[in-house]
Amino acid sequence: MTEHPKSDEIVRATTMSGFINPLKFLAVEALGSSERNPALDGTSILKDLTYPDYLPKDLMPLHHRYVEITAEEITQSPKGLFIAPDDTGLLGKVVWPLRQAKASYVLGNYIGTIALCGMVAEMTTILLFELNPSSKLSVADFERQGQKNRVRFLSGKKIMVERNDIQDKKVIDDGLKTRLDKIRNLRRSYLHYFSQNDDSLPKDSRRIYKETVAAVVAVVGQEIKDGRLVVTPEFTDYLKREGVLK
Repeated sequence: MTEHPKSDEIVRATTMSGFINPLKFLAVEALGSSERNPALDGTSILKDLTYPDYLPKDLMPLHHRYVEITAEEITQSPKGLFIAPDDTGLLGKVVWPLRQAKASYVLGNYIGTIALCGMVAEMTTILLFELNPSSKLSVADFERQGQKNRVRFLSGKKIMVERNDIQDKKVIDDGLKTRLDKIRNLRRSYLHYFSQNDDSLPKDSRRIYKETVAAVVAVVGQEIKDGRLVVTPEFTDYLKREGVLK
């Protein structure tokens, strides 16, 4: 039973602005329609993927952001990551997610760039451990550590594992440690704190991408000498174990 308001009561109504069905991709859904809409093209799908920052018809913002993010690849290394061996683990855990981080920036998905770069940095750290196996810690135990502990361990510092202090040889220099710590701290600030201010989000997503590409290149150690590809001895041994280098 509904009670009518008394004569001296005031009935108040409130309004708000909002997005209807914010998780729907209407143009992408239309691709599965039995009646193909001839007006549906790549631009309308890109508008779905860049929502809520609608994409102008000339697509030039995509090109502008691509130029911006690509410039970061050669900041630390003249050629950036210019070749990727056909290794399933390396491609699936490092290279393709890094490519998707770049694609996210091009689409204006800056948080996606930061999240993917954080993941790539963690996978790169684990790869680095596999390239330099420890006599004190198994791969499984290393993987279970947080990224802060992983980096500390590779830098030759003690970490606590099951109530025991574990320490082994120093694998990374201070420069790579600083780079990996920067990536972790940037990722944490945006992915762990609701209060994080987003004013510097595009700039920070470029920064983390730059540091991540540089970290990957440092671990692989690739460069060209006398017209030949040169990688680190540890990475060469890894590629031999994986059957990529024969």
